[in-house]
Amino acid sequence: MEAQELRALIEQNLKLEEQLTKKNQQYIFDLRKAMSNANLSEEKQITALAEMLPQLVETQKSGQTARQLFGTVTERVAAITHEPVEVKEVGMKEMVIDNSLLLFALLALMSVVMPMFLNGQPQGILSLIIGSISGGFAFYYLYDKIYQYDRPGADRSQKPSALKTLGISLVGMLGWSLFFIGSMFIPANINVVLQPVYTLILAVGAYLVRRYLRKKNNIGTSMFTR
Repeated sequence: MEAQELRALIEQNLKLEEQLTKKNQQYIFDLRKAMSNANLSEEKQITALAEMLPQLVETQKSGQTARQLFGTVTERVAAITHEPVEVKEVGMKEMVIDNSLLLFALLALMSVVMPMFLNGQPQGILSLIIGSISGGFAFYYLYDKIYQYDRPGADRSQKPSALKTLGISLVGMLGWSLFFIGSMFIPANINVVLQPVYTLILAVGAYLVRRYLRKKNNIGTSMFTR
């Protein structure tokens, strides 16, 4: 490709990137870095972006993200270089564990922080566990019924209508709320409230375990990483 054509594509790419959402801009930034690390030529990188950006600018108007459209950065680089990449199909157990660990970290952190600003009581350890596990199942239910159809290559014709999506979401959130709120009625001598420092340690531990399991099991998809 002539140098003048490359310069024109670069200018076009930059103009299109300015129209992207912050989330999609971050994806393109990470993709550029990954393509450089993969030793792709400058021309290959420019032409790859020139193919992606017009499509991304158009589809983001309907709320679609770059990840949903092109897959993870690793998958996209592999597609650009024509190298097959093994994508692990995430099962129910892995996704529930992944969601539950993240929810436990978030709920535990909130249990420590919220009482500092509001007149509330921190959550007992059983409430945190029940809330995170029930939430893990609830968010898997939402993913299985709704959001799996947003994956790259998924049959979007199977995605439920907006009204049905609303109903499914309400069922999932109501089920989670019933378990979580119900756990707060467990007697305090059983549902023990830990010292804030111990709760924070558990929150950090849950987050680190989640990161380890995601890397070990090559998990690239969950309810929280769509």
